[in-house]
Amino acid sequence: MALIPNFPQDLLDMHHHWHDPNAHPGAPGGRTRGFETPGGGLEFLQFHRDFMRQVFNRWNEARPPIDPAAIAPWNSIPEVMKNGNIGWNATRAAQEARITTNNPPFATADALGTYIEGGIHGWLHSAAAVAFNEPVVANLHSPQSTYFYQIHGLVDKWWSDWESGRPQPQPVLLTAGAPPTQASIGRPGETDLYRFEAQAAGRFTIETQGQTDVVMSLYGPNNLAILVAENDDIGPGNRNARIESNLTGGTYYARVRHFSPQSTGAYSISVRGESMDIPVIQVNGPVVQGNIAAPNESDSYTFNADVAGLYTIETAGVTDTVVTLFGPNSQTLFIAEDDDSGPGSNSRIVATLAPGLHYVRVRHYRPTGAGPYGISVRRNA
Repeated sequence: MALIPNFPQDLLDMHHHWHDPNAHPGAPGGRTRGFETPGGGLEFLQFHRDFMRQVFNRWNEARPPIDPAAIAPWNSIPEVMKNGNIGWNATRAAQEARITTNNPPFATADALGTYIEGGIHGWLHSAAAVAFNEPVVANLHSPQSTYFYQIHGLVDKWWSDWESGRPQPQPVLLTAGAPPTQASIGRPGETDLYRFEAQAAGRFTIETQGQTDVVMSLYGPNNLAILVAENDDIGPGNRNARIESNLTGGTYYARVRHFSPQSTGAYSISVRGESMDIPVIQVNGPVVQGNIAAPNESDSYTFNADVAGLYTIETAGVTDTVVTLFGPNSQTLFIAEDDDSGPGSNSRIVATLAPGLHYVRVRHYRPTGAGPYGISVRRNA
């Protein structure tokens, strides 16, 4: 069995209420677009993506984290579900093939979501219940099971793969310290993309203003695949997003979307920054104590590799860290990133490095997480 003990009842009710509005009338949220109505498929995808993020954030803050391996998304449908005589057939195979190849293509994310929800989604839950002897994953209390997050992690991967295969919008340039840029979510499901340059290491604040309830994600440096932080409502009015983070130099990207996939609205966005000294880690020296003191914060460090060789960069403590390494002699040239290769939830990067200055960024695995940690660098003999 893979049931999660003491699962938060309000989150369980939220999921049940979204699927069945009569189940928990007082629960927050609730579906606003029905199945096969315009926007319903996109809402299906966005609700489950947001719901998983809320569960992970709540769990991490309230009690020791769930074992990451137990909730890791499937990359594909497990063979045991296909070969177990539990409903896998030519129709299901054709559905999977269309989703994974986008052939024939889905014109919109809404169309993709409707196709998944009305087709293979229900079978994924029922087949997992049989294959893994986990009956709860087949009903609307399925978030109590770790298999729920593997199933919807796979669905979210399908959505992300579809998004990555479409033409990406050209990012709008933001300048640190300039007046806010006026913008708008002009159509349901729209995501706006921005970029700005951090000329040197510093502490930067990226925030929105206005009456529109937006969510912002920050990526970089120089890479749209490296997440720095994400925020929903820390900004003014409990509707705006604000990310404050210590950044190394380079190009950063901000994605902004409406919290509701069916909604639109105007907002403004701005960036400001202030320079900072980067703490130095001595190779083979003592552990440097750090602290992710607030949600979305990331810390930066530098160390000098005197000679070429194999180096280990790792964190210590109980905080679930992610470490990113850049260099040599560059704050933006990506070398490696790691989450949990160290003991427990700590990070460890073992890499052969050329001589020169290297830069390390440390962030919490969860955007809302915080906590102390130690970090050290050693050259392997």
